Amino acid sequence: MLDIRQKFTNIREQVEKRVCDTYLLNYIEIPIIDEDKLLLLVSIMDRLELSYSDMQNYALSTMLIQIALDTHEHITDASVEEKNRQLTVLAGDYFSGLYYKLLADSEDIMMIKALSRGIKEVNENKISVYQNEILDIEELMT
Repeated sequence: MLDIRQKFTNIREQVEKRVCDTYLLNYIEIPIIDEDKLLLLVSIMDRLELSYSDMQNYALSTMLIQIALDTHEHITDASVEEKNRQLTVLAGDYFSGLYYKLLADSEDIMMIKALSRGIKEVNENKISVYQNEILDIEELMT
């Protein structure tokens, strides 16, 4: 049976394998894998006594969607070469597609719904911040 360090390392390697496409890396920054988030995910799921297969699928899916969101955050104005900008958008979409494929293959509708709700909430809150709908720091923190 794998200990938590081995589970974390194996899942991190799977994430790296999926996001480190050699062609994309010629044009975009290396996607950042937030190891703290991954460790937290693995730790929580380890406590839930999920099967290692489910843990891998959930952690990998969650990290891929986080990387997709982070990649889209790195899209800048037209001051950056247009090809790089377009590839950054496509890379984020690609990582998002990997996330959807993993969950679709697992047929885990509940996890798809949970992550989709989370993504929706994050994006709605980002829009509020970008459109200056937040009036003060207390409202932002809420």
